[in-house]
Amino acid sequence: PRSTLFPYTTLFRSLLDVGYGNGAFLKAATACGYEGFGADVHGCDYGIVEHPLVSEQTYRGVTFFDSLEHFPDFAPVRDLAQRTDYIVISYPCRPTWFPDDKEWKHYRPGEHLHYFSTRSLCRLFQQFTLVSSIDLEDAVRGKLSKGEQNIQTLVLKRRS
Repeated sequence: PRSTLFPYTTLFRSLLDVGYGNGAFLKAATACGYEGFGADVHGCDYGIVEHPLVSEQTYRGVTFFDSLEHFPDFAPVRDLAQRTDYIVISYPCRPTWFPDDKEWKHYRPGEHLHYFSTRSLCRLFQQFTLVSSIDLEDAVRGKLSKGEQNIQTLVLKRRS
């Protein structure tokens, strides 16, 4: 059922997955009846309907699964945030001991251009309210060596 596979996308009628990679999430979401679109720099054909980040198109929800840290400029992200009601962000958590320990697997200069915390993302998306903060991916990927969260997922809802 939809709510089991995608507990937050039940809120969406249409969604844009930014940085969709191989399209696995969008393929699963559209198979469950959602209207899904993608935006990715690769331009590969995985059967995903591509939409540009900057446009007039609106979406009920936008997802950033391990992609927001790659943006050199947040202008297109801010533009996109004006055209959606929900944002779901999955990102590598910046550990409290960073940057002293360069062994952190998500420390990738030139690839990961930004490192976030829940607080910094809530400041970036000030027009949204934090609905949920979950670390369910840590069950698969594991926590960091010092027991801290590794991957965090936030669900944000536009303020009324």
